[in-house]
Amino acid sequence: MQLFLSHNSADKADARLLGSSLIERGIGVWLDEWAIRPGESIATGIESGLDTSQVLCLLWSAAAARSNWVGAEINAYLHRRMQDASLRIVPVMIEETPLPRLVADYRGFRINDPGDYQRVADELAGSPRDEEVAKLLQRRLWDLAKGRVPEGSPHRYIVCPRCGSTNLKHMKFEHDFDPKMVYGVMCLEDGCKFMQVEGLPL
Repeated sequence: MQLFLSHNSADKADARLLGSSLIERGIGVWLDEWAIRPGESIATGIESGLDTSQVLCLLWSAAAARSNWVGAEINAYLHRRMQDASLRIVPVMIEETPLPRLVADYRGFRINDPGDYQRVADELAGSPRDEEVAKLLQRRLWDLAKGRVPEGSPHRYIVCPRCGSTNLKHMKFEHDFDPKMVYGVMCLEDGCKFMQVEGLPL
């Protein structure tokens, strides 16, 4: 399942909190700052995110009510919803601001404190398989690692998978007996013995 997280930038901290909670439970989340890279079109990215998501999660507040972007996202998704009744709209109200009339009928959630986002994520996720959660988390880790590891390295570690330390050493050297470039990553944390080496053809 792919979920589009519609929000105003004033509510970015809430969007990150909810988005992270959903990803931890195996739900794919489209969040602008995660999906749109520098230099890419914001409008094109949003349109693509809306077109590929099965759920519109509307983070609703006074700021969202004043936002032209949020209004446009609601209208675009409601248009899709008219064509496909399987699509869902889930309002998440972080303030007492009344919902727009066209989405007020959809069952949603009211947030009273940050811990409520865990409950929202639990209800939206149901019971995902461990493999689904691992796949989404691994994909996110690879995205985060882009540009932070040596070019060409098969290892995309920015934290140690054993102890979680960021104290890693990336290595690259030519193999003495084989026409291969050898790449390695080793955790330098005391007591952690994680190390991985892999050779690639030159």
